[in-house]
Amino acid sequence: MLRHPRGGCRCPASKLSRYYVDRADDATSLVAKSFIEAVSTGNFITAQSFLSPSFQEEITPDALQRKWLGLPRITRNFVNINRVVEAESTPELRLVLVIVHSNRLSHNLYAILNNQNQATAVDIPEQPAAPAS
Repeated sequence: MLRHPRGGCRCPASKLSRYYVDRADDATSLVAKSFIEAVSTGNFITAQSFLSPSFQEEITPDALQRKWLGLPRITRNFVNINRVVEAESTPELRLVLVIVHSNRLSHNLYAILNNQNQATAVDIPEQPAAPAS
């Protein structure tokens, strides 16, 4: 049983699988940056909350984790986010470029957000370009 910190409700212990936060008023670049920050720190359930409800059905926190943890084979460890740029915008969709830096190289991740600032697609490459020799 979980106990409320102030001693109130006793709720059965359960595992949080997803949640939704309204981000319609947040800046698009901030939403994309926050998504990458959540993924890069291993907060995959939080990262999934940045996705649209239909995209949440497609990509689980486990799938996000597999995609993110597949990056270090070429890039090595994530260091930081260099820059976030809203590359293209229409009334319905925004394409956001997130440039991330790792031990070995910088590479681009992309997110497409709808007019409610929910990610409807993200591109975490399975094979980012290898560094030039």
